Amino acid sequence: MNELKLSKLEEYLSGKVPYMPCDILQGMDLVMKDNPSKYWVSIDRNFYPTSFKVEDDFRNGIAAYRGFQSSLRPTSQGLALCLDSSVLAFRKPLAVIEYLKENIPEFDGVYLDLNSRRKVTNTLDVAQNFGLHIDKNMTFVEGRVIGPPDLKLGSPDGTVDIVRVENEKRQWNLAENSVVVGICMEEPLICRFAGMREFSSINRLEELLKSVVQDANRKGWNELQIIICVMAEKHHGYKYLKWVSETRIGVVTQCCLSIHANRGDDKFFGNLCLKINAKLGGSNVELIQKLPHFEDEDHVMFIGADVNHPVSKKSTTPSIAAVVSNINWPAVNRYAARVYPQDHRTERILEFGPMCRDLIKTYFQLNKVKPKKIVIFRDGVSKGQFDMVLNEELSDLKNAVYDDNYKPAITLVVAQKRHQTRFFLENFGEGGPTGNVPPGTVVDTNIVHPYMSLIYISAVTMGASGRGGGRGRGAHHQPPAQQAWGNRPPVQANQPPAQQAWGNRPPVQANQPPAQQAWGNRPPVQANQPPAQQAWGYRPPQTPPPQVQQQRPQGRVLPQGQSAPPPSPSPVQPLPSAADELDIQKLKISDQELPSSSSESKGNQIQPIKRPDHGGTVAIKTVKLHVNHFPVKFDPKRTIIHYDVDVKPAPSTDRRPMKRTVRKSDLRVIRDKLFSDDPRFDILQTAYDGEKNIFSAVKLPTGEFQVNLADDEGAKSGSYIFTIKFVNELKLSKLKDYLRGSLSYSPRDILQGMDLVMKENPSGRRICVGRSFYSPEYMTDFDLNNGVAAYQGFQQSLKPTSQGLALCLDYSVLTFRKPWPVIEFLTEHLERFGGVNDVKSRRRDVNNALKGLKVRVIHRRTKQKYTIAGLTEEDARDCYFDLVDPEGNNPPQRISLVKYFQDKWNKDIRHQNVPCLELGKNNRSNKVPIEFCVLVEGQRYPKENLDKGRALFLKDLTLAKPWVRKSTINEMVQAEDGPCGAVSRNFGIGVDVNMTNVAGRVIGPPELKLGGRNSVRVDAEKRQWNLLGKSFVDAKSVDRWALLDFTDGDRYNKLQANAFLNNLRGRCRNLGIRMEAPLLHRVTRMYEFSSVDRLENLLQNVVEEATRLAKGKLQLIVCVMTKKDPGYKFLKLVSETRIGVVTQCCLSPLANKGQDQYLANLCLKINVKLGGSNFELNGKLPHFDIGDHVMFIGADVNHPGPMNALCPSIAAVVGTVNWPAANRYAARVAPQAHRSEKIINFGTMCLDLVNTYARLNRVKPKKIVVFRDGVSDGQFGMLLEEELCDLKKAIYDDHYQPPITLIVAQKRHQTRLFIENRNDGGASGNPLWGHWDEQPTHYYVLWDENRFNSDLLQKLIYDMCFTFARCTKPVSLVPPVYYADLVAYRGRMFQEALMESTMGAAPPNLSFDPSLYSMHSDLENIMFFV
Repeated sequence: MNELKLSKLEEYLSGKVPYMPCDILQGMDLVMKDNPSKYWVSIDRNFYPTSFKVEDDFRNGIAAYRGFQSSLRPTSQGLALCLDSSVLAFRKPLAVIEYLKENIPEFDGVYLDLNSRRKVTNTLDVAQNFGLHIDKNMTFVEGRVIGPPDLKLGSPDGTVDIVRVENEKRQWNLAENSVVVGICMEEPLICRFAGMREFSSINRLEELLKSVVQDANRKGWNELQIIICVMAEKHHGYKYLKWVSETRIGVVTQCCLSIHANRGDDKFFGNLCLKINAKLGGSNVELIQKLPHFEDEDHVMFIGADVNHPVSKKSTTPSIAAVVSNINWPAVNRYAARVYPQDHRTERILEFGPMCRDLIKTYFQLNKVKPKKIVIFRDGVSKGQFDMVLNEELSDLKNAVYDDNYKPAITLVVAQKRHQTRFFLENFGEGGPTGNVPPGTVVDTNIVHPYMSLIYISAVTMGASGRGGGRGRGAHHQPPAQQAWGNRPPVQANQPPAQQAWGNRPPVQANQPPAQQAWGNRPPVQANQPPAQQAWGYRPPQTPPPQVQQQRPQGRVLPQGQSAPPPSPSPVQPLPSAADELDIQKLKISDQELPSSSSESKGNQIQPIKRPDHGGTVAIKTVKLHVNHFPVKFDPKRTIIHYDVDVKPAPSTDRRPMKRTVRKSDLRVIRDKLFSDDPRFDILQTAYDGEKNIFSAVKLPTGEFQVNLADDEGAKSGSYIFTIKFVNELKLSKLKDYLRGSLSYSPRDILQGMDLVMKENPSGRRICVGRSFYSPEYMTDFDLNNGVAAYQGFQQSLKPTSQGLALCLDYSVLTFRKPWPVIEFLTEHLERFGGVNDVKSRRRDVNNALKGLKVRVIHRRTKQKYTIAGLTEEDARDCYFDLVDPEGNNPPQRISLVKYFQDKWNKDIRHQNVPCLELGKNNRSNKVPIEFCVLVEGQRYPKENLDKGRALFLKDLTLAKPWVRKSTINEMVQAEDGPCGAVSRNFGIGVDVNMTNVAGRVIGPPELKLGGRNSVRVDAEKRQWNLLGKSFVDAKSVDRWALLDFTDGDRYNKLQANAFLNNLRGRCRNLGIRMEAPLLHRVTRMYEFSSVDRLENLLQNVVEEATRLAKGKLQLIVCVMTKKDPGYKFLKLVSETRIGVVTQCCLSPLANKGQDQYLANLCLKINVKLGGSNFELNGKLPHFDIGDHVMFIGADVNHPGPMNALCPSIAAVVGTVNWPAANRYAARVAPQAHRSEKIINFGTMCLDLVNTYARLNRVKPKKIVVFRDGVSDGQFGMLLEEELCDLKKAIYDDHYQPPITLIVAQKRHQTRLFIENRNDGGASGNPLWGHWDEQPTHYYVLWDENRFNSDLLQKLIYDMCFTFARCTKPVSLVPPVYYADLVAYRGRMFQEALMESTMGAAPPNLSFDPSLYSMHSDLENIMFFV
């Protein structure tokens, strides 16, 4: 609900506010249309009367009805109602017999009396009730008539004639003139006769045109220029002719009708010649004078853009975007065109930037200079879409064409023809013979927009016999304010704008092939590579038809080896020659459907590459393993039917405001009620996701169903409308085809339906939290003894594997509050709580413990849940309320809560001297005695609130021993409330309850290199190494550093500074780091962490003082804290984005202990932050040579918490900057749209890292391996279609095209491995380190141009896990991804620090400003984040 204050509209009309109040205008427009919508026939936006005039009767059962269309328009004179006439033909409302008699003259029917028509007499004027009054006099404006220009044409003798256009008709005659470039037409090379039946088939037309072209080419010296087609009549096959000739044959055609051709009319042939000459690249007419405002050397490009939408009934066909532009100057009369399909009824031109960029390239090829100025005319957009044109299309254009050396001035004008403004002459004698406004009339005052640039231009004469007779309709031109570009923030922190990626590229040559063809010409792959057919990047050539996507990168660039739909990297091919062959290959979509949720639509997407072999073979040992994958059997002949569900409250009969939404927790209750009451539904044959989807094994009735809920059925009582719509039939045979390899794409809709079926049984019988299901009861051994217990559960998913479909189920533990009576919960939860008598004395603690929790009441029969708002101020015996008679017969009666419970529920309140629980909401009180309230099951208790002992106990339960986890998983698979229930059996789905057996291979650890000649052999079982007696490979000296001691005033955790300094410097010395005494030792308190400003002043003073004491800038600040503090993020924000000095924090209790291992860990981080290297692989990385210069890139996105709907997501990209060690990284971080997993500026960020690598190594990386974290299987297409293409478009040019491998690393999966023989495992009972996929990281190779095989890639990833800088053991996640995760989290810390430091005073979009995340220039290329 919203209140629309008309004062805002007044402020807008007076220019006080810049934004248009569209909601107010919409509401007022609807008010103005309310009256005619009731008493007139409404067709779209037009209104027609219920009767017709005698003179408008067509006498064949049809008559013309005169109506109108109206709209409200803000003008410089105020708000105006714009109303225009309209005429539409309707069938007359006659009796059927009369209609037939009039419509069919020979019909002899029986006379029937006409029903008397109801006359509408209504004096109600809705608009007046809203205070809207209309001045019924038209607005007077002054129009200015602009004179026509002089034109240049040719003359019969070959000279140029000047033609003056007639002032009144604004037209000129070609009788005495020729076109500027005259036409010399020879005899046709061939004349072929055929029947109109050739238009009935595309194939027939194609064969005919091909034979004509071949015969003509044999007779002529050059290729055929044009085919003139004379038709007997208009035919729907005309579109076949154009499609074949312009997309397949490559010859322009000119069609005409024989009836006109036989007449030999001069005007007809003149029009025919105009078209032929223009199609052949000629020029018909030009302006004598130069275009206003421009000079001859300006080289202006005029761009026109429009989108053609399908009719509303054809809901699956795409919209068609078209962009044209002139390719000559200063004549500006020859145009090139680009056309492209896009999402159904999408007005935004998705490929606008790339299409315009391609037209600019064409202009450059033909004129040897790029256009210096650009004027865009955009058609088809309403005022409500101006922001879209400015912020998206204009932005897309600038990103596509701008670079450091090319930034043409751009003007954007919107042209609107579909408006209702009409001009009428006050003195009809001032018009032509038609009485219309003179051509060239311009109106730019009074009725135009209050302050937006806007004009009306009437450019043509409307004849009385033509369209629009008797009225003047001007084109409406409105340029959106391009000044908005002035304040746009930079595209990326620390990055040049995206358009700079084009800045250093060589000019594109004429007729250059698309980018994906250029990739095929890369230098041959180095020796010792697997054959091409074994390469993971290899795919057989194919040319699938183009697809339509909702979001597309600017100019799609496709990965090497992949044939995919055009365009690439520019969406439309350049014009091949001066012959001006129209390139509309992109319109080959007549037989294609848009992508949908069905699996049929996925075949044209770029698919992840196939494995080149059957798995690796290299191992030092093999072991037998059990995997928590349980084989799933299904009947491929079965079909699952998908339905869409919509649930809304039924309209109220007592005119109370209706609630628009239904709580998610109530949806399943409503479904269960409907399916249990209506015999047409079998609940055991369906699966419901609790929101919008139902999957059924049988057909269900569709439509709207009313469901009535009582108060005791677990949801809010009332009536609901449950709407079921059919969506799709999912044939399981396609899943079988995919599993056996005959279908290339994953049928995700089928897997989604089957996954929901498998979850139906536990979702109805267990506690659902996210994707996990927990038992409603806890085991005694899992009691945490403070009103909280740990509950066992599981999470499951279906996984396609090489052995078939498998159910993957893993063990999980979560803490919940016990579903106890409130008093019992408080007694155990609060320390020293003595029971109900302590409620009043410990009111604050009780309120804090209970507020927000859900309870159910037990004094009456109900399943409804209530949320605790707090304790009442008064005790139960003092609570009174007004009891309202539901029948309305008696006045409200004041009654006590005690008496009400006795009379109404026959319950005595025992604890009358304690407060009640307030369970009301929305300012409605609902007081319930505390003794009648019980906590609802399934209320999570944050593990962060557990004390240290309980937290450790929970950790032990979560990280169960392998044999315990395995046993628990087996029990859960077979449990009655597990995945194998009656519902899945009714769908024909069965599960083998035995785990899958696999063979595991143990990969040997690499040898590591440390300082001097030291090399380290990693422990074979623990896979760890010791730094005792060893030094770092590249130990950096610490000459200038400061110690900040924040422990002042804490007598228990005071830093023992001298001992700490001696221990730290000694440990550094042992590891090869020469660490001088600190230049400065400042002692302060933890209070400094309370403010960003305090910390910034402190650090700035420390840096300035240390700089005075030393010759160079401070290298490091060691900060010793008494405890972890929220101000830690303030420290990192200040030091890394403003001061430019790395910091190393530590806690004083640990620093005072001086343990060797702790100090060594500090040294590991300090050395890396200063640019050093701790340890490296002793040998080269697998698959690569020393001269390969490989860059490893890691990428991740950090999303805000689930309850946060405003903060940005944080994208992070890291890349190696050294080779062959590949263990030092640079990082880039930037904010992006909320919860957007796609990295918006991935290409730009990677380009900056590539340039950094080149600057540090004097050579660009020759090969790139990208590791991407945080994406699910369903987002693989996004990575391939968008991020990978964005990367290639950003870094590729004619001379630099490194092969790229793209790998996804997944940590959040449920696959677990268990050894069959415990002797094969380590001391913990887990498989030994080095099992491929043993650790919870799953790697998917989506794209591979570096031609790995399984063994080489597995060994590469495993060896890299030993290079993680801050520990002396391998990590379970490959370092590029690990570091990207750390950087993304650091960016999240920056965002939180920024928002907390402003204390709500900052604008809401402050955290989206990329400049606030920019690293200090001294730190952006070092590993500050470890």
